[in-house]
This record gives sequence, structure tokens and C-alpha cells, in this order.
Amino acid sequence: MSEKNILFAGLPSSGKTTFIAAFWHFLTDSTSENLISLNSLAGDNGYLNGICRQWLNFNPVTRTNPNGEEIVAMNIKNNQNGQNAILKIPDYSGEVFRNIFDLREWSTLFDTLIDETDGIVLFVNPTEKMNRPQFITIENEILGLFGEELYAKNTGDKKSWNVAFVPHQVKLVDILQFIEYKKPKKLPLKITIVISAWDLVINNNHTKNYSPVRFLSTYLPLLFQFLVCNEDKYKVEYFGVSAQGGNYDGIEANELMRKKPEQRILVREEDSITNNIAKPIFWAME
Repeated sequence: MSEKNILFAGLPSSGKTTFIAAFWHFLTDSTSENLISLNSLAGDNGYLNGICRQWLNFNPVTRTNPNGEEIVAMNIKNNQNGQNAILKIPDYSGEVFRNIFDLREWSTLFDTLIDETDGIVLFVNPTEKMNRPQFITIENEILGLFGEELYAKNTGDKKSWNVAFVPHQVKLVDILQFIEYKKPKKLPLKITIVISAWDLVINNNHTKNYSPVRFLSTYLPLLFQFLVCNEDKYKVEYFGVSAQGGNYDGIEANELMRKKPEQRILVREEDSITNNIAKPIFWAME
């Protein structure tokens, strides 16, 4: 039996745990048409059932251990070719990945995990303001037009540089460079880019017709260019995923409640749309 170790990576609030909650429901629901089916689960399923229950009840999915990690190990079957595999999905908190950039360090356990990694599912939050390249552009325009220094809002105090101001795409590129340095023998490494909250992208008049590739190249150009220019090191596929399906408040929540749970899920590949949330994982483990 083969073993595939797929690392779920992303900064805080990038959608990793919500994705796993929806994936667990999709995997265990007998009515779902799935590329992957579950043979057995190694260890306690309490963590998975807990986050899945939150997802089913239209509650924001929260981690039981916000500062640590959960290692999800599944004995699964590839329904296209009948092959079985052990799929290990470490759900590390976003703080772990943020500390790689902020503190230039990771734990011994994480170091061992990177040695075993066969693929990465990298999550990006499209609503995160620190992903926006316009943040630096606008400030530079102000400086060029008016000669003004950067000031804190409503005060006369100059802003002191802080690592929190670094755009997330810079941090994500840095994390990928760390991983590349650690495990050159397994390159090229398969990376699935998951742009979370895809319902917000398609509900925006400026981006409603964007594909995942176009969105990433437009709004996270540094990350996109890094991946394109390093195709000898990374084999990449792009997905837009809405694991929630929409906003849990107001009229949109009422519409979601009328759907079956798996029908709330939206997965956009370049030229196709489906409810099958297993597709990003399936691509990473092929």
C-alpha cells in the first residue's frame, strides 16, 4: 500500500480547517459521488466530527487546539483506479506558518513532517487585506504625490515597521523557499493552490468571471510569478473553493439551509465547476 503525505499549509484564517470539515462530511456521506472513498481512519475521529458538526450547523469552524496541530491519517481508496493509499493530512495552525517567516524557525516535529511531504495544499484567503498589492502601491503614490511619510491613522506618530505589515504573498513565497531548501531530493513538489471563500470572488463585480489562475496572477502576482518561474521545482494546479458555500448571515444563510450540505460546496477549477471538495486533494496525491 502506498503512502501519500499531503501538507495543508496557509497563514491564519486562510480556510484550512473549514476545508477539512467539509471534506470529512463529503468523504463519509454515502450519497456523495466522490473521487476518493474512506476505508478506515487511524486514530480518534473526535476532532474531525467536532469541526464537521460546526460546519453542518452553519457555525464558523474553529480549531480545538489553535496553537498546535492535528494529524489526520486516512486509509483511502482511489475510486478511479482502485488503488489504496494512506493519506496523512497534518492540519497545522496558521500561527505555525506565520512563525516560519516572523521567527525564522520551525519545530523538530514540523521538520520531520517536511521530510515526509509528497504534496502541499496551500490556502490563500482572498479577503485578507495583507494579500493586496495595492496596499504598498497606494502608500507609495501618496509619498510621491505629496511627499508625506507614512503616519498612523488619526495620530501624528510615524508608523514603525512591523513584521505584521509584510504582505502575505511575501510570507507564502518565503515558506515555499524554506520547504524547497529542506527537501530538494523530492522536487518537483506538487502544490495545489486553494483560493478560499470563492463565493466572495464570484459575487464581486470585478472578479466574478475570474478563473483561479487569473485571480492569483492579478491579486497575488508575486506568489504567482514565483510558481511560474520555478516550474522545475513545483508542479502546480489552481482551485477556487468555497467550503462554506456563502455567508452564514441574512438571506444568503436561508438559501444555504435549503440545500443539502454537500451542495453548499463550490469547487472551481480552470474550466469546470463542481461540488466535489476532494478534487484539490486528489490532484495533490496523484
